[in-house]
Amino acid sequence: MEKTRAVRATVATVLLCGVFAGSAILAPTANATVSPTPTPSPSTGISSATVNARIKAKLIQRVRSPRFGKDFSVRVFDPQTRSTIYSRQSLVGQIPASNLKLATAVVALKTLGPASTSTTRVIRTADPSTIVIVGGGDPMLTYERINLLAQRTADALKASPTPVASVRVQYDNSRFAPFTSPRGWLSTYVPYQINPVDALSIYGHTTSTPARFATQYFVQRLVTAGVPATYAGQVTGATGTHVTKVVGAPLQTAINRMLLVSDNNIAETVARNSAIATGQPATWAGVRASAQAQLAAMGVPMAGVSIVDGSGVSRANRLSAKALVTILRVATNGDPAFAGVQSALPIAGRTGTLKASNKRYTTRPSKCAAGKVFAKTGSLTGVLSLSGIAIAADGKPRLFSIVLNKVSTKKYTRLQIRRSMDVLAATIVGCY
Repeated sequence: MEKTRAVRATVATVLLCGVFAGSAILAPTANATVSPTPTPSPSTGISSATVNARIKAKLIQRVRSPRFGKDFSVRVFDPQTRSTIYSRQSLVGQIPASNLKLATAVVALKTLGPASTSTTRVIRTADPSTIVIVGGGDPMLTYERINLLAQRTADALKASPTPVASVRVQYDNSRFAPFTSPRGWLSTYVPYQINPVDALSIYGHTTSTPARFATQYFVQRLVTAGVPATYAGQVTGATGTHVTKVVGAPLQTAINRMLLVSDNNIAETVARNSAIATGQPATWAGVRASAQAQLAAMGVPMAGVSIVDGSGVSRANRLSAKALVTILRVATNGDPAFAGVQSALPIAGRTGTLKASNKRYTTRPSKCAAGKVFAKTGSLTGVLSLSGIAIAADGKPRLFSIVLNKVSTKKYTRLQIRRSMDVLAATIVGCY
């Protein structure tokens, strides 16, 4: 663990402190140029040129593995020299699976800010016996927060100058448009892979009716708190007097969880909040318009890019390896809004979707890269992806993206193919 912390510190120092003439070295530019005189790392004494030459030579050999098939993209970038070390079909738009969450993260952090929060409110209508729980799009509205909201509501109602014997409880989730499945979502996805996207949803609970379930649970907690209450269904555009509220966790907390375990529900809620923040409606079209406009403004190359959702669940999404690497450049360019992205990524053989219990980076030859790769995973039927940061032999980071489409499991298991991707990451690290 101490070694992993040291590697994280190295990444943060190199990525956030590497500045030329006051400009972060990772900021995407229209015509990036290679530094003419690579400087040896003070930590290893190995020149970047030597390290990069080895990475390229080994990747040329190792991408020939039959496990990858023919429809795959790879891009490796050196942020110190602003040079592309290796590229294979990296301009081609591929189905990114959950690597799309990297885009969702940077768009949300830029438009909303890492400290932003969402609020779930309770109001009392003109009829004093009716209250409404109003969903605020909290991506991590926990049972504990609902419990607190119910207790605060019970206390407020008991202290009210106009007490009632019982209350009817409605919900208003109109912050987001009514749910419909977007292009590329299979009918089997909801609710097993992802809940219907809803502005009022309890985090961690699988259901086809998030707002109704949350409200019914709230009613139960009101009764437990000593207020007779009944569930009274949905209302849209509710108005009334404020009763109480609970404020959700900061956005950065939600982003951390989303990237670490690849949480689809957090991703879709965050994507809608981003759309609203940029003046777009909380619809699939709004998510698409907002994300694509924000990415383009950040300098992400949009050729071959098509965003349908925020989670990467849609098979209609497209991102190129170059776009993913550029998103990583944006996320590590020194902007305070993105300071938490790298630390949120799963660590090879240690945490999240790359932890050892998932059989990642636990066997030769990729085991040597454990603790030295920080990357977002992605997986759909026929799709595997891995994009992130690898600490190379010179002690400095390299940004990479590997996206496999049309993955076949006729000869090799998905685990075998994943481990072959891990070998490519270990190649970038330089330990194999």
